[in-house]
Amino acid sequence: LNPAAYGSTVTFTATVTGPGPTPTGTVTFYDGASAIGTATLNGSGVATLTVNKLSVAGSAHSITTVYNGDPSYTRKTSSAVSQVVNQATLVPTATVAGKVYDGTNSATVATFTVAGIIPGDEASVGTNAVATFGDKNVGPSKAATVTVSLTGSLAGNYTLSTSVINTTAAITAKPITVTAVTQTKPYDGNTTSTGVPTITSGGPLVTGDTATWTQTFDSANASLPNGRTLTPVGNVNDGNGGNNYTVTRTTVAGTITPVCSAINLLLGITNNGNSTFGMGFQGTFQAQYYVKTSTNAAALMTTWVPLAGSTNIVTNAGGLWNLTVPTSGTQRFYRSVADKLCP
Repeated sequence: LNPAAYGSTVTFTATVTGPGPTPTGTVTFYDGASAIGTATLNGSGVATLTVNKLSVAGSAHSITTVYNGDPSYTRKTSSAVSQVVNQATLVPTATVAGKVYDGTNSATVATFTVAGIIPGDEASVGTNAVATFGDKNVGPSKAATVTVSLTGSLAGNYTLSTSVINTTAAITAKPITVTAVTQTKPYDGNTTSTGVPTITSGGPLVTGDTATWTQTFDSANASLPNGRTLTPVGNVNDGNGGNNYTVTRTTVAGTITPVCSAINLLLGITNNGNSTFGMGFQGTFQAQYYVKTSTNAAALMTTWVPLAGSTNIVTNAGGLWNLTVPTSGTQRFYRSVADKLCP
């Protein structure tokens, strides 16, 4: 077999002849000046030697034989034959591990094997495998490469079928939670907030990425009865439209306080005919009122009793608001009270 791949079985044959009886004894085979084995002549004067680890570094190998002689013949050296040994081919396979977005295209080799190393060479043939993604951004099946190289004292006997393995793996979005901060402000007719939300989980952002977080109230109106809600607004500037992050926006309660009352009038009372009557009031838009009641119109206001469920923030631009109450068998008096009077 010539040329032969490293690790392949190569058989050398030496035939010794003479004018007298068939030669006997042994033949030593040499690779250059180094003996590589000795074989015994058979009955036909033929000796064979099988090897499988002639190195690539010494190729082409100069193979000679030395007949060691017997009682009938003296020691004799053959002419050289040339044996070419080529590198054996190793076949690498690899996969890449998925990762959470970290702002780099670095990757981690998940599995890596190399097929074809000759038994016994494992300790003297090493491998390096370095993985990278095609880019840093999130994707379910990102192109990735594994670059492979050989190391070790016997690495020169091998070549790789490929030094670059193409594969895919996922880069998933980095999860963060952005939480609004509570705020109380007077009614100003808009939903803006001066509070600045913060990243409360999953932070910080990857180096080089930035974000400007703001927050808004769910309504411009004053709070009643359960307050207002503040919601974070904004995305991450990551060069990928913010898609490298999944943002959970956590709301908090906020307050918009009503304006002061410049007007406070009871406009009229209407019998609804269903054991209830309605009262119409005029106040100030976005001011807050409630109703007090008493059986004695002349009683001090401190003795009048607030009517349950009567608190109201006026949402009518003209300041009009209404309240329906059940009819009582006892004569009662009613009046509206402003929570905050204008100076």
